[in-house]
Amino acid sequence: MDFLNYIFLALQFLSVLSSIFGLPGNIVSILFPIIFLYTGVITWKIFVGILVIIALGEIIEFGLSYFSGKFYGITGKSFWSSVAGALILGILMAPLFFGIGAVIGIFLGTFLGTFIYEYITTKNLSVSLKRGFLSLFSKLTGTIVKLSLGLSTVLICFYQI
Repeated sequence: MDFLNYIFLALQFLSVLSSIFGLPGNIVSILFPIIFLYTGVITWKIFVGILVIIALGEIIEFGLSYFSGKFYGITGKSFWSSVAGALILGILMAPLFFGIGAVIGIFLGTFLGTFIYEYITTKNLSVSLKRGFLSLFSKLTGTIVKLSLGLSTVLICFYQI
């Protein structure tokens, strides 16, 4: 059973890493702690802790993107434009560079979505660039925090095996 646990752990790690591509990797990674819970590898207490960590990662990622943008004057419509830009460019660029294009597309789309919307509404290049970069920085920071918290759940499971 130990070998199988390490296979599940590797799959959990890969699913967490898929968060880089804008996929819900941390949420998918919950499947493996569920397996560990029902096979007796982890306890309910550890499982609930893992759920809290994953939920915290999702909340922090969204919160950093949304509220830091609000703090710097990015409107709600501009935020949703960045989400749409990230989604569109993430999908369009996914085939490039063996999938790494999706990562580039997500972050480039975040910048361009905010920049284009802000430029259309303000007609001010300086403000639009600033808000575009702030949106990009918020997305990048949120993704790093979410990825770090997801990796911590993999380490928690690793130490339980």
